[in-house]
Amino acid sequence: MTIFLSCLMVVVSGFLPQDSLRIDNRQNKFEKRELRGDGQSLHYTTPMKKAIVHKRLPNKIRFVLKGHKGAIYTVRFDSDGQFLMSAGEDRSVRLWNAQEGTLIKSFTSPKLTSSVLDLIISNNRKKFITADSDGRVHIWDTLSGIITRTLYGPRYKANSISWNKDETVLVCGSDDGAVYVWDLLSLSPHPSQILRDAIDSISQVLVAGPTVIAASVDGYLRVYDFRNGKLLLRNFNEVALSSVALSKDTRLFLVNCLDSSMRLIDRETGDQLLSYEGHINERYRIHSSFAWDNSVVLSPSEDGDVVFWDLVNGTVLHRIKHGTGLTLASATHPKVRVIATAGEDGVLKVWVVDHSS
Repeated sequence: MTIFLSCLMVVVSGFLPQDSLRIDNRQNKFEKRELRGDGQSLHYTTPMKKAIVHKRLPNKIRFVLKGHKGAIYTVRFDSDGQFLMSAGEDRSVRLWNAQEGTLIKSFTSPKLTSSVLDLIISNNRKKFITADSDGRVHIWDTLSGIITRTLYGPRYKANSISWNKDETVLVCGSDDGAVYVWDLLSLSPHPSQILRDAIDSISQVLVAGPTVIAASVDGYLRVYDFRNGKLLLRNFNEVALSSVALSKDTRLFLVNCLDSSMRLIDRETGDQLLSYEGHINERYRIHSSFAWDNSVVLSPSEDGDVVFWDLVNGTVLHRIKHGTGLTLASATHPKVRVIATAGEDGVLKVWVVDHSS
């Protein structure tokens, strides 16, 4: 059966997902509404059949990229998939040629004094932004390799960063339980707004249109709508949230929980559509994701695997073994079925589909 998934919220008529987030300093309070998620489980269809999906999943290591000294916490492809960035415990960022498996440049700075927990790359690749365990957010110039600007606000770890479509508003989730919002067009290094609704660490933030989505260890998923001042909450019954991903059509949340389960959530109603199990996520912040055409969801696992599930029926389709230790990060190529994996071993692996098998 096919379900009709409407816009973000019933209370937001005419909401357009492509609208970009804008800062309104007057919007300091949000009207709260909790999504109960009491409806019946629904079904979400995709045109990709299971047998076809399985044959097209990455299963062959193309490159093994070494150089980091310590765990890798974050991996990102650029918008075209030509380049790959990785960062982590050794306080360095490495830029790789994803097509040739070669190191292009290593970025270090005296200003970067702790582990890098997250990074994002601008669409034109001229700059990238890192978030570190000291709570600092640094903006880097890719060509020169220097930090051009440092943003302040978080008192503890800056766990996750995201920005709007035109890259003018930056959002950060911190271990101090707050979400920090900076206007990058402003010269101020301090946040324009701070959202302090969570009572525990923010594990991940996402920007989607005029909304900011925050997953927290306190067991709540929060959706702030800056257009109308609404705050939607989804309670996961005290299960800590490790990450949240948004489907390409912006209608579904994929929430990774620290009980080794992932939940597929209807963005409008809060209903749980499906649960995925088969990986281990009990202690670490691990990002799950929708892969490629949304027919597959995947997550790294604390046992060294990366697990792939069929979106529709929740069955495990495939596993790849990154290593014997923790797999902490993965990134999917934006155009083709290629995945990069990384973990506590400090090694980055790029996987492709073996068409000969």
